Amino acid sequence: MLDHNTHHAAELDQMADKLAADGHEKAAEQIRKAVDEFQKGNLYLGLALSLVKEA
Repeated sequence: MLDHNTHHAAELDQMADKLAADGHEKAAEQIRKAVDEFQKGNLYLGLALSLVKEA
């Protein structure tokens, strides 16, 4: 799941770049903010996975 989420974050980041290039900077900014939050969630998932593997 973590790898899956990481892949989607990269796709969204590319989408933001394309939107910005097309003059939709405000929409791109919102997507970038979402990607930042998504990546924070992935950090928590990674930590949870580490804790489970340690047990």
